[in-house]
Amino acid sequence: MAQPERSLHIVLLGDDGIGQSTLLRRFRGDDDDAESECKLESFIATAEVNGELHRVRLTDSAGRPCFDRLRKPVLSTAHTILLCFAIDRESSLGNIESKWFPLVRSLGISVPVIVLGLRSDLRESASQCVSEEQGLELSKKLGAVGYLECSATDPEVAQEVLEKALLTAKEYYGYHWQQTQQKKSHTTASDSHMEELRKAGEEDDYLAETVMSVDDVAPLKAEIVVKKLSVLGMTTKRQHAYLRVDLAKMGLTTVDAIRAFSHLQFVNVSGNRLRSLEPLGALRQLLHLNASFNLLTRTQSFAPPNELETIDLSYNLIGDLGDWGVHKFLRELNLRGNFIQRITPGLRRNQELRMLDLSENHISHIENMEGLDLRTLYLAQNCLTAIEGIASLKKLQVLNVKHNEIQSLEPLSANDIPRLRRLCISENQISHIREVERLQSFPYLCDLFLAPNPITELPYYRAQVLHRLPRLRWLDDSQATPEEKIKADVIYGADVEKRQDIFSQLLPEETFVDRRLVTEANIIAMEEEKFGQQGGFADEEDENVIPDE
Repeated sequence: MAQPERSLHIVLLGDDGIGQSTLLRRFRGDDDDAESECKLESFIATAEVNGELHRVRLTDSAGRPCFDRLRKPVLSTAHTILLCFAIDRESSLGNIESKWFPLVRSLGISVPVIVLGLRSDLRESASQCVSEEQGLELSKKLGAVGYLECSATDPEVAQEVLEKALLTAKEYYGYHWQQTQQKKSHTTASDSHMEELRKAGEEDDYLAETVMSVDDVAPLKAEIVVKKLSVLGMTTKRQHAYLRVDLAKMGLTTVDAIRAFSHLQFVNVSGNRLRSLEPLGALRQLLHLNASFNLLTRTQSFAPPNELETIDLSYNLIGDLGDWGVHKFLRELNLRGNFIQRITPGLRRNQELRMLDLSENHISHIENMEGLDLRTLYLAQNCLTAIEGIASLKKLQVLNVKHNEIQSLEPLSANDIPRLRRLCISENQISHIREVERLQSFPYLCDLFLAPNPITELPYYRAQVLHRLPRLRWLDDSQATPEEKIKADVIYGADVEKRQDIFSQLLPEETFVDRRLVTEANIIAMEEEKFGQQGGFADEEDENVIPDE
């Protein structure tokens, strides 16, 4: 099944112990067994919203106190926030107004907010409960987009709440990439908090990764490891052993039992509930690690193996890039779908790194990339307003900056990045054809993804792009065919002079008539009528220019 290209993030915010984790387990479809009693801070699922597949992260930002320092970056990446209270606990309703909603607004976050009453099944049995009218009144007072109630004991109602939240998140996502001005204060607040995150003490890291015995409901057992071993091969000691273990989607909370299998070279522990990878430090020969879809809060939570080559830490709760200098042979690093807000200098010593995925984070600047020999860089769905800093990646071949707030491609230069062959800049603010013209000097650029962008509203948009970039083999959602390129050349009169010469030779006494239905002059006239200028929408610089008298 194809992986979804869009990601939505829904955050549940409210007091601890009001039933948020229970509701999240209901959303995920967990059974009501003893192993589900621990708090569930975050999980990733795939959901269909209005016929379109999305990857959805649901986060309980209450959770344990040790996760308090992650609340702000978590909220900064949300597409919808559910302000939760318990129907049978009136104080939790008051805290929405006095504590949680002010926290959201203090960050400059303008995402849709829904007030959600939990444990609605207790309204009939509890002596004192918050009325529906009280919830509606608070919702209107806070300017929330709606008020909902549900109980984790009623799967149908809980599912309806999720669907409404997803529809709200998707609608916000659809307009989010057009709201550049609204995000500036948001980004500033987030950058300020990033400084706080970098100063977080080691004690916080220790607490976040510590699993108390009461929470360790699904520890890994040695007999399970034995059953999951595969790929018989040769170890560094010239002995035969199984080199791979797949422990994905088992609900594991700790993996201490893996220490005894020191010969492992490939480990897959994705889709569990791990807070720490510390036991993997015993696997000195580890080459490939997949620890995606867990509850990790930092990258360097285990002693570095001798020659780690690829690591996937996507969709965790990581708030800082970390220092990867000890992994000298690292080739691929995947940190997609975390809460990283800055590209710190932690990769400068990774000379062998070829692929870096920082998509779906909260990064606002491309920085500290000097000296890297990256071939592929993914920065989709971040907070980039420009791509300054990309010029230092001399060997870059693939760049994906989809769904940001980028207005210009000026920092891209063939002199700096001569090997660029694939560029995805869709869902940004590219509004003028001059930005496409900046790409003409790239000799190997063959795949370009622009739509949607304001520039796609240009008349004969594909013809305009293919005329300027005839080497493209793929444009947006379809192949750039030879027929399309020929039509583009005809529009721009590539053969007019030649046809006129032939006509003059054959019919010297007749007047040549250009019978093209669409010409460059037609396109210019349509642009001036639609945009008031040639080439597309006027940007801020154009609006500030005073015309000559």
